[in-house]
Amino acid sequence: MLRFKQLTAIAAASALLVSLGLPAGARTRRGDRLYQQARQAEQAREYDKALELYEQALATDTSEVIYQMGYRRVRFQAGQLHVDQGRKLRDQGKLTEALAEFERALVIDPASAVAEQELERTRDMLERQRAAEAAGKPARVEPPAASAKRQVDERLAAVMSVPELKPLVALPQNIRINNQPARVMFETICKLAGINVIFDMDFNQAPGATTPRSLELNNATLEEALNYVALMTRAFWKPISSNTIFVTQDNPQKRNDYEDQVAKIIYLNNVGADKDLGEILTGIRQMIPTLRMGQVTSQNALIVRGTADQVALAEMMIRNLDKPKGEVVVDVIVMEVNRSASRDLALTPTSGSTSGISMSAGLTATTGEATGGAGTVRLSRLGRLSSGDFSVTLPGAALKALMTESNARILQSPQVRAIDNMKASLRIGERQPYSTGGFQPIFGQATTGASSLYSSFQYLDVGVNVDITPKIHGTDEVSLHVELEISNIKERIDIGGISQPVVGQRKIIHDIRLREGEVSLLGGLVNEQQTKSVSGVPGLASIPVLGRLFSSENIQRSQSELLIALVPRIVRTPEMDDLSFKGIASGNLNVVRLNYAPQSAEATPAAPAKPAATPGAAPSETVPKPETPAPAAQPRVTLSPEKVETRSGASFTLNLQVENVTDLFSAPVVIKFDPNVVRVSEVNRGSFMVADGREAMFTRNINNDTGEVRVILSRMPATPGVSGSGSLLTITFQVVGQGVTVISVPQLTFQDSRMTAILSASPQATVTIR
Repeated sequence: MLRFKQLTAIAAASALLVSLGLPAGARTRRGDRLYQQARQAEQAREYDKALELYEQALATDTSEVIYQMGYRRVRFQAGQLHVDQGRKLRDQGKLTEALAEFERALVIDPASAVAEQELERTRDMLERQRAAEAAGKPARVEPPAASAKRQVDERLAAVMSVPELKPLVALPQNIRINNQPARVMFETICKLAGINVIFDMDFNQAPGATTPRSLELNNATLEEALNYVALMTRAFWKPISSNTIFVTQDNPQKRNDYEDQVAKIIYLNNVGADKDLGEILTGIRQMIPTLRMGQVTSQNALIVRGTADQVALAEMMIRNLDKPKGEVVVDVIVMEVNRSASRDLALTPTSGSTSGISMSAGLTATTGEATGGAGTVRLSRLGRLSSGDFSVTLPGAALKALMTESNARILQSPQVRAIDNMKASLRIGERQPYSTGGFQPIFGQATTGASSLYSSFQYLDVGVNVDITPKIHGTDEVSLHVELEISNIKERIDIGGISQPVVGQRKIIHDIRLREGEVSLLGGLVNEQQTKSVSGVPGLASIPVLGRLFSSENIQRSQSELLIALVPRIVRTPEMDDLSFKGIASGNLNVVRLNYAPQSAEATPAAPAKPAATPGAAPSETVPKPETPAPAAQPRVTLSPEKVETRSGASFTLNLQVENVTDLFSAPVVIKFDPNVVRVSEVNRGSFMVADGREAMFTRNINNDTGEVRVILSRMPATPGVSGSGSLLTITFQVVGQGVTVISVPQLTFQDSRMTAILSASPQATVTIR
């Protein structure tokens, strides 16, 4: 009966499974096959094909969650794929094809906001392109954001700096003005130089403006003549264009109203710590209180705003302060010699034996005629004891003679490289843990005064520990603050169940001043110790000669010598040039004013030479002939020499030279090289940018790891550019490999004082190392 019921239950369950399973299997078998094909297409990144297969699988059973998940996932991926393809086509200028891709992406995934945005953006670009083509204008194929950014960049590039006077003619060598008011004096000088002058409406009412004055100048430039007149008449002038100046009264109110302000970002290349940047900022603020300055730590830069002379003065100060610090390499030599010797001489008893006279005695109860055992004596025989009842035990002896000797030499010579006035640390050894602890109140029982003991572990540097802070004086002397510690673990002791190390320490703290390469002995320690111990039989051990048979003698000698030496070597000295020590005339207490040296006027005498030759017919024909090679006189830049042959380990120099440039103002340079073959050791400024005696801004950043040198070479603000030919840079290379390599200056672009590109080139030089 029980078996029948079991069979009935099994049959019913089978019927239920068949009734439920067969229709479902028949409905999803094709869907499962399509799902697997879609998965394979998805893994092959064929998203359009996978999307189609997922749609077919979902059509077989719209309630299947797995099909729905796959379809939604691939729909997003397929839509994003078409968006990416549309962006690539649009960047290539194929707007029609890109528009089709964005439309396809929006059809696949109507919820894609990116596809909708890109579609509208591309339609707008296509309409603007068609409108430009219809108007016969060149169309820029770029997104609106890129177009707006380009327009902003063009507008910013067109922003001009402070106007600079460019007179048409030079002033006469001799100028004499007699009994004229200030207005006439300014007008006379401006007419002689071919420039215009505009006066403030209140200038004639200024005190002393109508007072007649006389002036005589010899060999003065236009700026000098205007400054002389302004000084005499208490006037203030400024250029408002290249051929016009504005003149007004010299007082704080007029200067605030009319004096131009200059904003500039000054990047610092050699200041690494925020503290150093803050010190420079504070120092300049104290020197120029009215100059506005801001610090940008993330860019290692300063933002300054003030008058042109204030900004130029601040830039010159920063240039002299932003210099690479000196570096010192200190050789730390630690020499230690340990010698030890020991001697053991002894005649000692063997282990486990005792000497002396012994007799065992005891009480034993007896019955009858029992006799005492060995080592026992009957009470009845105490009166008849004799020598036969005693025994003597003599110990065995061992003769020991041992002599040991050991020598140990320890030499450690680490090197520490430190920047001037910055601490450098060296740790050679191990970090040993040790336990510390204390008492703390028990939680909830602070009022009762109950406390518990706690312990924590800290680490101690054991070995050679060196802390050095150098200070470079000039080019050949160094002050050193030295903290030198030599420690070791002598033993370990148990304190409260915790093994604690006992550290032996020798520490020296010195402040010394040495010459470069001078050896300094910080300290020498000689420790000599001798111990002698004697043990043996009392009395017998003291007998001369024979006493050695009854005693042992141990002698130990130890000697240690420690010597510490320091040898500093200066590997980099602070870079100081003539401008670093030059005093600068910076105006008076209220007004910052810089005076610039006049430009070189070498080309001025050549101008009248041509008119002198024009009257003759023959000279008139010869004039065009020298002008025929004008294409050869085009500006150019080269690396000289263009081919270099050298050997491994040697050094060579390349010069970056310009020829026939006009009004060169800015020359940013990027030099690329193979760091596995050559490395840059030095970059120096040439003489061309300072040929007229005015200073130029020069910064460099050498990165031998990436093989790149970045140089910014530019004229100072409010100074004109330079013209002619000469050397811009001198680069010194050190050969570290072999083979043939190319040193290039890619995409070199020079600009004039109006920040207009005047020269673009990519000079290079080939170096062969044998």
